[in-house]
This record gives sequence, structure tokens and C-alpha cells, in this order.
Amino acid sequence: MAVAENGKWDMPKESNEVSKLKTSSKPQMLTNKSEGQFNSRDWIKEGNHLFASSKAARAMWVVKRRKLKRSLNATGNWTHGTGMWADLEGLPKASLLLLGYSVEMFLKAGLAKAYQGCSEQMFDRDVRQFSHDFKKLAKEVAFDSSERDRKDLGILKKMVLFNARYPIKPHQSGTAIRQQAERMHQVWNKSEFTRMRQMVLRIRAHVSRIDMDSFNPSSVASIKLDDDGYVTYRTGGHLPPRVTFKYSTAQRQAGEDNLNALRTLAKDGQLLHLDHIWEQATFHEDNLPEEWQSSAGSSEAS
Repeated sequence: MAVAENGKWDMPKESNEVSKLKTSSKPQMLTNKSEGQFNSRDWIKEGNHLFASSKAARAMWVVKRRKLKRSLNATGNWTHGTGMWADLEGLPKASLLLLGYSVEMFLKAGLAKAYQGCSEQMFDRDVRQFSHDFKKLAKEVAFDSSERDRKDLGILKKMVLFNARYPIKPHQSGTAIRQQAERMHQVWNKSEFTRMRQMVLRIRAHVSRIDMDSFNPSSVASIKLDDDGYVTYRTGGHLPPRVTFKYSTAQRQAGEDNLNALRTLAKDGQLLHLDHIWEQATFHEDNLPEEWQSSAGSSEAS
């Protein structure tokens, strides 16, 4: 197994024809210069848009609810209020749906930072596998969540998947009215919305601090293994030590596609300072099947 000198990604010189053939299959790696879904800043930007929309929808709901109350007090009937009922039910659900989507954007911004130095195909796959599992995402980006936070992340997940989008599904005959009342109570609850909104702000602050704190700087190192493998590891930056690796074809053929063989390289000093963080790091294998690598670049994260 050969490790590239100085850990650089430079490919050996080859003819123009061969170089052109290999360009399309060479994996693109996440860096702070990546674009779109591979750049944390774009996730944060989308999250800010959704968060602002959530806040606006909630404020509009408060105004319309007060207007309806004044109308009822003045007329004593629903003549001027029936047209508002869709707003009264829809706006608070929309505010929670948008809040849920915004926390997803912020958490996946943190994921993009954690995956720096990894292949774009791996990130594209994993960001979709995380989907709307906000508690798992929060853990992955090392957000210090309380028990209350984890419950609220679960509530927002349900809002995004079901409660703010679809009619209720009765548990059994005769329970629909009670379930609808419980959902409306949760959706209309001012203190719950405020609490979850503050949590989302804390998550945004945490993600924004990753790799941006001079008192907790991050370090990302990537080393090429043979022709088609790599090891990337990062430390600091308010994230736990993380190692991502892809075994090379040569390693697989030699039966060295295991962590023990990788640890031997680290102990021999061929992987820079990886041996120093080995016990504290989490390990993630970039083991994408060929069919995913050929199609992932044309799809978008969900």
C-alpha cells in the first residue's frame, strides 16, 4: 500500500486522452469552496429564509386571531369570521412546518462542515439517509441537547412528516375529534412555539460556531491511499474527532481493507498524526457502490 507523498491529492502525469477519460470518475471532495448543497453557508442561508417565513406566518396568525376576536365581540356571530378559519388553522401549522424545515437546514449545514474532506457522493448519500431525523442529526453535529430539546426535535420531525401536512389518522373509531383537538392545542400553543423557536436559534448558533472559533480551531487532513483510496480526519472546531476512509483497490486485493491495517499505517507514521486521535475518533467508511457514484451527482438531497 502506497501513501501519496506529503498527503497531496495530485495525480500522476498521464496522457491527455487518459486524463480526459478519468476526469468524470474522479471523486469531488467537500471543501470550504464547494457550492450548493456541499457548502454549509448555502444550507444556513436557506435555513434563515425558512426561519424568517416561520416567524412571519406566526405573526400573521396572531393578527388574524385578534381581528376575529374583535369581530365576534362586536357582532356576536361568525359572519365576518368564517372566511378567516382557514387562516386560523393553516397559519400556525405553516409556522411549525417552516420551523421544522429551518432546523433541518441548520443541522445539515453542520453536517456539511463535519464532512469536509470527504467525497461529495458520500455526503449526498448520507444527507438523504439522515432525512428528517433531527435528533440523530443534532447528535452527529455535537449539539448539546437537553431532554426537552430532544422531545422538541421529535415534535418538529412529526410536524414535517405528518402533523402540519396531513389529516389526522384516527387510532380507532371515535377518536378523531379528540386527536384533532390535541393537535390544535399543540399547534396553537404560544409557549411551545417560543421554546422550539429558541432551540432552533441555539442550533443555528452552534452550527455557525463550528470551524469559526479561534479559541477552538479545526484541522482537516486528507491523505491519498494508492490510486483510489483516501483517509480524511478532522479535529477541533466544536466537533469530535472524525475519520472518514475509503480503502483502495490495492488494499482490498491484499486483504488489508480493515481498521487494523489502517491502524498499522497510523502507528508507522504514514498517516501523519492520526494515531494521536485514534482512540477518541469516530470512524466512517466511504463505501459507496459504483451505481451510486455514477448517479449521485445528478440528484439533489431531500
